Amino acid sequence: MKRTTGDAIARAVIQERGERSVLLRSRGGFLGVHPKRDCLDLQIVTAHAIRAARVTKVDAVAARRFHVHVQVATEKEVDGQLLEWLREAHDLMA
Repeated sequence: MKRTTGDAIARAVIQERGERSVLLRSRGGFLGVHPKRDCLDLQIVTAHAIRAARVTKVDAVAARRFHVHVQVATEKEVDGQLLEWLREAHDLMA
């Protein structure tokens, strides 16, 4: 059976549940999931700003750390591009 990026990330993740969010961690937090009324706001930790149409906000939190916000409303929006960003975030914080 072929393993996907999602499978690899799921095996290495520790979840921390906040009052209104979930933080996914490897060595450090790499993804915040914030439920909204009609979507999930994903806050992805990166080493560079990502500029793409689906990115709703980019926060510079340190010299080489950014929080990239992406809203996901449907399963179809979880595509190869998003999974690659999640893999990069996981690897960065592993």
